[in-house]
Amino acid sequence: MPTDQRAQADARQYCPTLTRRKITDENALRVDVREADEVTKPAFDVPNVVHLPMSEFERRCAELPRDRERIPACSVGPRSLKASCFLMYHGDDKRPRGSCC
Repeated sequence: MPTDQRAQADARQYCPTLTRRKITDENALRVDVREADEVTKPAFDVPNVVHLPMSEFERRCAELPRDRERIPACSVGPRSLKASCFLMYHGDDKRPRGSCC
């Protein structure tokens, strides 16, 4: 199986309840990959949220801390999956998981 397909198969999506627990109890970081024009009001009512638009993700992902789990999130899911796969492909040992809503 090609690496990109393997990464997509390994990526899993967290439900909102598990995402909230990971963030509040385990200090995970939610990475909002929505574009700036989509972020007119906060969609994620949790602490530990950083906004890093998907259009800038590859260039700026090194700004994200590597010492904690990072949970990419978007409004529907495809972009968070892409961000998760990108992190996994580049050796993220925290096994990022996508999330939506």
